[in-house]
Amino acid sequence: MNRFAILTIASVLFATASGANADPLPGGSANVGHAALTRAEVQADLAAWKRAGMERLQKRAEVDPGVYATTDYRAHYAEYVRLRSGPDFAAEVANQQAGN
Repeated sequence: MNRFAILTIASVLFATASGANADPLPGGSANVGHAALTRAEVQADLAAWKRAGMERLQKRAEVDPGVYATTDYRAHYAEYVRLRSGPDFAAEVANQQAGN
């Protein structure tokens, strides 16, 4: 399964779990076609993704797509969403913009 498919599945699972109009990104920039993400936002998002342990789970999902149905995955994804929507994310974006 390629990464695009994995991210698409994760997005659908999040939208289903949190409501169709929920947007995990500040400013509504999560919706493709509505607003482009800046480089700093993408880098900050990747940092949150890794910090939440999602990178490890993504590698497991390449071998076992059933990982998406586990409570472990849901816990890590909830942590990613928490990191992504909290005040630390804005600080990380600012840090990335400053070139750090």
